[in-house]
Amino acid sequence: MKKSWYSYLLEVIVVVLGILIALALDNWNEDRKLAETEVLALKEIDQGLQRLMWEVESNLEEEKTARSSGEFILRNFENRGGVTDSLQTALTKVWFYTYIQPDYGPYEYVNTYGASVIQNVTLREKILELYGLDVRATVGESNIRGRYIEDLRLQMGQWYTSWNANPYRLVPTQPRDYKKLREDPIFRYHLNSQLSESTRWIAELSGLRLVISELRNEVAEEIHRRD
Repeated sequence: MKKSWYSYLLEVIVVVLGILIALALDNWNEDRKLAETEVLALKEIDQGLQRLMWEVESNLEEEKTARSSGEFILRNFENRGGVTDSLQTALTKVWFYTYIQPDYGPYEYVNTYGASVIQNVTLREKILELYGLDVRATVGESNIRGRYIEDLRLQMGQWYTSWNANPYRLVPTQPRDYKKLREDPIFRYHLNSQLSESTRWIAELSGLRLVISELRNEVAEEIHRRD
């Protein structure tokens, strides 16, 4: 009778252990699936950040070109350098303005599913802050500046006999009257304003690029940890 009791107890223990092992395996499989889903989501987010980085860097280089073009125009005016190919090119490039068209896919995904997919709360909040605040603010400010430049183009007919309506095409801009343009206070005002704006945007885009770079590093670390 004593032996039967021990046998019964042993069977119960084996059954319980089997159930616990099965539950542990089931939980492990579930955790593995969640980790795989999170890695896939993080890789998609990283690709979105990479595209955003490309846009920021591209606009940053154009802003630097705009600033250097404005500085060249001022030097030309001060030295009475006259109309040259370099001046005509500078008159085209100086009116560039930042135009970013971000892909908000990563933001929408994290905003909708982030809590259930991305376990790292700090990382999740940084992604939402980048797209929801920093990028949206940058786009909004660039749109205001873009409208200012486009409105200014209506006045450029007074300054140029030919001018480039598309800043992405390097078509030389021909001044209507070099001497008058050099002495025109309104042109000088808008040129200096553009120089100031280019300098400000160089700083802003450089800062945004740094934020994106740091965030991409954190995403890469999280992928490595989860993968």
